[in-house]
Amino acid sequence: MVFSLGAAWGQSPSSTGTVAQPIQSAPVAASSPTAQNAPVSISSPVASSNGLGVPLSLDKKGPWVIGEVLFIRDGKFTNDYTLTELTHATKGSLYTETDILDDVKRMKATGQFSAVVPALYEMTTPVPSQLSTIAIVGREVRLVFKLVEKNPGAGPVKTAPKKATAAAPLQVRPPAPLSGVVFTPTAYRGHDQDNSPGLGLDINADYIIGRLYGKNSFKNSPAKTNYLDQVGVWMLSADGKMQLQSETRLRPAVAFGTQGTLLFRDTSQPTASGAGSTNVTAQVSNNNGTQLLGDAYFVMTKKVYFARLSAGMMFGDWGDAVAQFSNFLSPTALTFYAQEPNQTVVSHTIPFVNAIFMATSNHPIELEAMQFNGAALHPMLINLKASHYLKTDFNLGFLKFSGGYDILGIIAVRYNFWPR
Repeated sequence: MVFSLGAAWGQSPSSTGTVAQPIQSAPVAASSPTAQNAPVSISSPVASSNGLGVPLSLDKKGPWVIGEVLFIRDGKFTNDYTLTELTHATKGSLYTETDILDDVKRMKATGQFSAVVPALYEMTTPVPSQLSTIAIVGREVRLVFKLVEKNPGAGPVKTAPKKATAAAPLQVRPPAPLSGVVFTPTAYRGHDQDNSPGLGLDINADYIIGRLYGKNSFKNSPAKTNYLDQVGVWMLSADGKMQLQSETRLRPAVAFGTQGTLLFRDTSQPTASGAGSTNVTAQVSNNNGTQLLGDAYFVMTKKVYFARLSAGMMFGDWGDAVAQFSNFLSPTALTFYAQEPNQTVVSHTIPFVNAIFMATSNHPIELEAMQFNGAALHPMLINLKASHYLKTDFNLGFLKFSGGYDILGIIAVRYNFWPR
């Protein structure tokens, strides 16, 4: 969803570049019980000035083609990204009176606002030709929500007013990238929850710290429970994608992409002991595990309420990396522990799913699951990304394989390089 927030700093959204003045419509009296409880009427526009465009009556029922969505608090535009989660309007989508009323109900349900007044303004951009016979207006429209904050303690003040102080500026952090989770991508590019087709590029840095806790049932394993074992795997990746289809109310966003990864270790892979015999090194290569890995993928993503759900498939040798995440998946461990000699953990097709839950726009909770098809011991990796709540970009991974599982500590940083 692309929202034009240039007006958030006092700039008019019109093409003239003039500075928008505060909305001149009469404010809702906070001290009036009637105003506090009055039902929302969508037939009266907010204002016809400020370069917003030609005001339109919402009594026409629609549908209209959305051009952009703006939010106004206390007569000023705001770029509080959490508000965008309360509307389903997307650029280029058809919107009706019922859709607008649903958005108003969601905003009222937060308990933050005593009044939510919507208005429509006709823009100068023509609607797409395929929608010209459907929309009741031949140009895109600007949907504006005027929000009146609740003030439960408002009322006539008999005492002398306190000395006026400047209001603290609204602190708004940029939203978290929605282009991927830890290892898996989404069909979105950049920070926008819904956007138009185009190119996207992310730079990722992942560090698998090690096993925090693990259990296994291998007959020859010297310990059935393991704690705090170092893994020390670095993965530096570039993830480029092309979004081919934008998301609408019914269809998902679709993207194709490719990832290139440099994998190396800062410590040798742990050793394995075979039934009390001499230790053998479980290292998988002579260059300390350094590998260049790559994959191509396709992915579909759909917004469902406050979640972004994705499903896709990776093709390439990126799946070989999972062999480095646990000493139980090394070739030597397969021989001594799993009794599967001459086997390797190699996968070239990796189906995956992920979900991004927008607890807030800045601190989502993200979950991903990957199945490494064709690999020995059938490993599956589930990662929980909740950096804000776990601090310092620390995340948890659950690596399940035939015969046991490991809980991994992972540091994952995703930097959205394009679009900014």
